[in-house]
Order: sequence, then C-alpha cells, then structure tokens
Amino acid sequence: YAFSAKLWERLIVVPKPGRLEELNAHLRGLKDAKPFDRTRAVDEVSQSFDRILLIFRFVSGLLIVVVALVTGLLNSIFFAQRLDEFALLLAIGHPRRRLFRMVFSETALLMTLSWILGVILAFGLFAAFRQFVLLPRGVPMPLWHPVPVLISMALPAVAQAFANVTVFRRLRALDPATIIERRG
Repeated sequence: YAFSAKLWERLIVVPKPGRLEELNAHLRGLKDAKPFDRTRAVDEVSQSFDRILLIFRFVSGLLIVVVALVTGLLNSIFFAQRLDEFALLLAIGHPRRRLFRMVFSETALLMTLSWILGVILAFGLFAAFRQFVLLPRGVPMPLWHPVPVLISMALPAVAQAFANVTVFRRLRALDPATIIERRG
C-alpha cells in the first residue's frame, strides 16, 4: 500500500509456543512499534467496513433525493400537460380537493408500482450478480438484505411528497376561465 510503512521497516516476530498473548502485550507497550495482531486486524477491517457503509449511506441518501426531485419534476410536467383537463373539470364544478385526491392517487399508484417493479428487478439482478460474480470468487453474500429494501422505501415517499407540493401549488393557482379562454 502506498500509505503504509515501507516493507523493509517491518519485522516479523514469532512467539514461543504458548506465549502469544505475552508477546502481543509487550509489543503493544512499545512506543515505536505498531503490532499487527489479530486484534488490530479485526479493528482495521471493522473500521474499513464502517467507512464504506458511511459512504454508501451518504450516496444512497443523495440518490434518493435526486431521483425523488427528478420524479417530482416529471410529475409536474405531466400535470402541466393535463392542465386543460383539470381546468375543464374545475369549470364543470369538480372541487379542487377532489382533483387533488385524484392526482395524489394516480401518483401514489404509479410510485408504488414503480417501486415494486424496481425491487423485483434489483433482486433479480443481484441474484445473477451473486451467482456469476460473487460466489465464483468465494464471496458468500446472502441473497436477501432487508435494510436496503427498507431504505429504498423512502424514495417513493419523498418523490410523492415533492410531487404533491408542486402539483398542489399549481392546482390552487389554476384559473379555469383563463385556460378555457386560451383554448377558445
């Protein structure tokens, strides 16, 4: 490793039979020595995994926010394309609350079905990756991981919230008379 001490500055110390713990304790007590024993190896691996998980969580959080914003913006665009339909429904007497419930229901159904399909697709791709890449390399990874699935549930919820806010604001400001005059 580029950041570790040079190889020729290292010593291999082998204890006499039955005196491993005594040697490790002695080496840990030396000021200039950094013994690499089982305890240090486990600590370093644990710290490395903690760092990797922290990075994955941060990236996952960013992905959830970005994908939710993009999905919300797409929903807003689709709403804008149906603006004439909503203006006509308002003009013939449908209350705004009913239209909002309709848009909310459509969006929730679309987000839920998309999330379920995404989980099924991800599960299938991971099963193939596990079978053809991980297992042949001796990495026994379990097929089912509930934590990523639970974390991914935030995506449709955040996207739904963002879409609802943008659509609700546009629906509140919608004036059916101006839309009908414009079509006129």
